[in-house]
Amino acid sequence: MDTDIGTELFASYENDFKLIIADISSKLQELQEQEGEPRKAALRASERAVEEAEEIVPSILQTLESTADNVSR
Repeated sequence: MDTDIGTELFASYENDFKLIIADISSKLQELQEQEGEPRKAALRASERAVEEAEEIVPSILQTLESTADNVSR
């Protein structure tokens, strides 16, 4: 993988991850204000956002490894 492409890809993943984390934080704030079914729905939405963040992490790690391999060559 070209180092520049790897850097751009990492930046893209990083941006996506930051957006998801901000979304999770927002949803957790909402949880404090809700009760009953709305709270359960917000909790499920938070869980889906966490799963989405977990899906990005392996891609970030793979990009870092590929970029590091290219830099060390």
